[in-house]
Amino acid sequence: MNENPPSSIRERYLHALDQVAEAAAGSGRRPEAVRLVVVSKSQPLEVIRTAIASGISIFGENYAEEALGRLQP
Repeated sequence: MNENPPSSIRERYLHALDQVAEAAAGSGRRPEAVRLVVVSKSQPLEVIRTAIASGISIFGENYAEEALGRLQP
């Protein structure tokens, strides 16, 4: 069972984006100039797929081999 329903992941992601935008504006930067990297380390493939479906497109992993193992069919 997925403990992170898509709405929950999406809500947290959008909240983080709002915080990034606020911090960027406060420091005189454009929010578009800042990228939020979502760490998928040790998350099961189902959670990563849910995150992608929620609009997340930039992920970070410790090791390329871990990411490749999840991305290859």
